[in-house]
Amino acid sequence: MSAPAVLPLEEFGRTTLNAAGVGRVEIRPLTLRQTWLITGLAVSVSTDVSEPTCSVWASSKAVLLGSTATGSMDQLGLAYTLRGGFLIVEWAGGDPGATALATVYGTMTLSRG
Repeated sequence: MSAPAVLPLEEFGRTTLNAAGVGRVEIRPLTLRQTWLITGLAVSVSTDVSEPTCSVWASSKAVLLGSTATGSMDQLGLAYTLRGGFLIVEWAGGDPGATALATVYGTMTLSRG
């Protein structure tokens, strides 16, 4: 059996903040054969008249991985392994109609099966 492939990870999720300035994205591996070693997350919004907060959760919102008071443009250092689950990224208090973007960085291991 050959060794698993280890590749750079750069996946993103995008949403539009609602009338209350709230938005949410879920970012997940594409297959169960992928394991993500997440080392960072970048967040931004298209406008920031109102500065949103942003929180990052593991799968069920049982585990808060990080948060920032500057969800319009910030980076979070993370050390989290994700397999079979997903990340939830939530903005609150932003400009209604603004586009919010979250980008996950790290490495992805693709097991051969």
